[in-house]
Amino acid sequence: MEIAPELLIEASNAEADFQSARAALADARRKRDLVLYAMWRETHDPRGIASLLPTSVRTTTVTAAVAKLAPPQDFTQPELFALPATPAHELAA
Repeated sequence: MEIAPELLIEASNAEADFQSARAALADARRKRDLVLYAMWRETHDPRGIASLLPTSVRTTTVTAAVAKLAPPQDFTQPELFALPATPAHELAA
């Protein structure tokens, strides 16, 4: 296969540009996720966060960032039946 050297150089330069842009996009996405997670830590309201930002940031964008970065402790829930030692008739009141 014979390809003109100029074309091969142009293809190599285009691939280098593409890989550089891809790395820059990954860095920007990581930074955005970190900031969205930090905002979620303050409010715990993904919908509210998304409403403050451009329309390209949706509730699912915030939720995905949180799911990616949050440690398991952020998702622990109290026991469902962990009620105080209170008589049942007082709970019904």
